[in-house]
Amino acid sequence: MDSKQSLTATAVERMQARTGLTDAKGNPFYKIIWDTKLRGFGVMLSPLEDTKTYIVRITIKGKTNKKGKPKRPRIALGRVGALTFEEAKQKARWYLTRAGDGIDPREQEKQTAASQRTLLTVVEERIAWVKSHKKLRERSLEDYEDMMRFYFKGWHDWPLRNITREDVEKRHKELPGEIKQRRAYAKVEITANRAMRALRATIIFAKISDKALPENPVRVLADKGLWYGEQKRDSCVPNHLFTKFWEATGQLANTTHRDLLRYIVLTGKRREEARSLRWDQIDFDAKTITASSQKTKSKRKHVLPLSDFLLAMLKERRLATNSEDWVWSAVSATGHVMELKFPLGLVSEKIGLHLTPHDLRRTFSTVADRLMSRVFVTRLMDHSDRTITDRYNASDIEDLRERMQQITDEILRLAGIREPLPTSLEELWNLHSKRFGQRMFNMAGLAPEIVKLLLKEGLERGKPITDNELAQRMQTGVAA
Repeated sequence: MDSKQSLTATAVERMQARTGLTDAKGNPFYKIIWDTKLRGFGVMLSPLEDTKTYIVRITIKGKTNKKGKPKRPRIALGRVGALTFEEAKQKARWYLTRAGDGIDPREQEKQTAASQRTLLTVVEERIAWVKSHKKLRERSLEDYEDMMRFYFKGWHDWPLRNITREDVEKRHKELPGEIKQRRAYAKVEITANRAMRALRATIIFAKISDKALPENPVRVLADKGLWYGEQKRDSCVPNHLFTKFWEATGQLANTTHRDLLRYIVLTGKRREEARSLRWDQIDFDAKTITASSQKTKSKRKHVLPLSDFLLAMLKERRLATNSEDWVWSAVSATGHVMELKFPLGLVSEKIGLHLTPHDLRRTFSTVADRLMSRVFVTRLMDHSDRTITDRYNASDIEDLRERMQQITDEILRLAGIREPLPTSLEELWNLHSKRFGQRMFNMAGLAPEIVKLLLKEGLERGKPITDNELAQRMQTGVAA
């Protein structure tokens, strides 16, 4: 319901909201009172709330809507009280003047606001958007925020459109020195490149809502070939340093750090998945660890069978810890271990080789590759490989368990924890005789000659018979 009258500050103040007006369908109906002096200026009264809003209706010269009629949008100027009567009237005149010149004042306002949009504003917008849409893993988002807040701190108040190619080129040269001071172990040139990629992603995000932004200035690094060279990291714990690595982890004062580093080496788990391991993921009866699709990088459920050493280590931790949630509990914002830089730094110093959490994962992969087909390594490490089925039944899990045990045995052998694997028939016979005893073989109906044939068969196929296999045959009395 619209009406007209001569609007003044006093008249607006006397107007009563909460009109209670409804349309024919019973829906709340806003009452609008237009000014008889300044055409298009008015006040809108809420039917349900005690609010009054200054508004203006403009006719944009030369602009039409989809139906071909003149474009006449209604724009809210602000609440009565937040704006004075004169401020609202002046603002209305500005809108009417721009519309009379054929300019949509709303677009002009957007452009003005965009021109003042600072780098920090866009960074915060992108972080909020990523969190709401869950487009990045938690760790990746933390890295992005860290990069933008620390390495571009001096640019936070800069309007985004004012960042030039020259600024980017200069900053890229400065970053390695600053990174070296802040993070002694960091690969400074690689980190500088990552910081610039974070800036590039920020500007790309801003261009989605502001098409008028100039070309992404980070492009200068590609145009001039200024990106620092990046050599793919392939380091891991070499065979001759395994004993030192195991001893160094054992000397850590914090046993949680000790066990977590060993856990990563023995499972090949990614840093985030390892440090955030929960007790409810471990099934001690089934001897497995299960990570949901929300937790894994591959975005699919992953079940990992546990070797004997891992099972014993986790059982020991369960008895020793008071935490009902986290396996690697710690005094932190999350309740679990967050950073491994300090303990890994101590270990790296003692063995004379700089290590990262991913180097430990790569160590698992390197050992596994020497022992078995890549198919099994892929499944154990939860790599994405569409040529392998995503589903495993119970027998497959047990098959993987045998491979997992092989890897654990080899790592512990390299670390000097377990005896070297037998390489000859005589060594195999002595090992199994020592474990089971000649009397046990006789009771099971297995003559020494038959046992030796079984052991020899295992050697020839490149996969020695295991204690479990031999014990099973002893129980059944079946020799072949």
